[in-house]
Amino acid sequence: MINTEIIRLILVFTFSLLILLSACKKDDTTINSQVSNELYSSLNSYEATELGMFAYSPPHRTGPNELSGGGFTNLYLTIWVPSNAKQPLPVVVYSHGGNPRTSPGRSGIEWSKILAESGYAAIAMHHLARNSEDVRLNICGELNVEQQHCDVQDFSFHYYGTDRAEDAIYVMNILDSIGKDVGYEFDNGRIAIMGFSGGTNTTHYLSGGVRVSSFDSPVNDIISSFNESRPKAFLAMAPGGGVESGWTAESLSEISSPFFCLTGEGDNEVRAAFYDQLSGTDQYRLYIPSPSALHSSFNHAFAGNPEDQENQKLFHTWMDAAVIAFLDAYLLENETAKEWLRSPILPEIIHETLAEDVTYPTWSYR
Repeated sequence: MINTEIIRLILVFTFSLLILLSACKKDDTTINSQVSNELYSSLNSYEATELGMFAYSPPHRTGPNELSGGGFTNLYLTIWVPSNAKQPLPVVVYSHGGNPRTSPGRSGIEWSKILAESGYAAIAMHHLARNSEDVRLNICGELNVEQQHCDVQDFSFHYYGTDRAEDAIYVMNILDSIGKDVGYEFDNGRIAIMGFSGGTNTTHYLSGGVRVSSFDSPVNDIISSFNESRPKAFLAMAPGGGVESGWTAESLSEISSPFFCLTGEGDNEVRAAFYDQLSGTDQYRLYIPSPSALHSSFNHAFAGNPEDQENQKLFHTWMDAAVIAFLDAYLLENETAKEWLRSPILPEIIHETLAEDVTYPTWSYR
């Protein structure tokens, strides 16, 4: 009788356990489904802290030379960190768009804040111009161009791109020293390069792009490249025009690093075509076919009329989700983030957030 009762209790316990395990399995499936049907969000959330602006003197920049807007030709870095995050911190080195600056300042503020809130240290470079004397003596001089053939504006435009690439290389070279200066430890094994507009010259160069610049002077063509193995991922916001801007088709097709492109209808067709000139794997593009997707909106800014700006609030949520998922996938090697990036329902997820009058975005990857 005792044995029969024990057997009965064992059977009841086993049956109850099976029911419980089945319920847990269903709950897990529901959770996974909920995660996959939402815009991606950071693995952790932090308070973004700006540590300040710091001046450095890279060896490739002669001087420091005085600039017309005040200040000198140093490299100014604005550094943001996630408060109370585990160190060493993964790092995103940011290269701004537009021309080189003529006075000290801060760049990449909005993207830096978002990156820091998601667990990344953001080092935003403020690229300063070379002055006319510097171009004549040190650029044309190095190329053996006679002074009468040294078109300062022409040669400066070429070095707008190469200086940015060398600035980023310099930052990686002294990353430990920068960390000591600001009291944080940065992870040399988890670095991404991010650029906006003209700053994507930095991403193109360091990922393996080769650029040919042509001049009317006796120099004719200058071929430049800065292939770097240290960055694990590259992000190009409103990317420069690829082969139409002097980048060789062969070099772009051979870029094999994880690469993320972000652009839209309000940018231009040349920038949208850059992704199609790549042919590697782990490469992605978010394209927003809306006139409201204006160029500066990809720098996380607002532009255009009030309706455009309202639409851009929505666009920014898509950008944030895609950028952080990409970084989590390739800097943190998070498989959930990578699965989200490659989810076949991703366009539908984004579509669910759309206002009625906003065009359906497109998501490409390979």
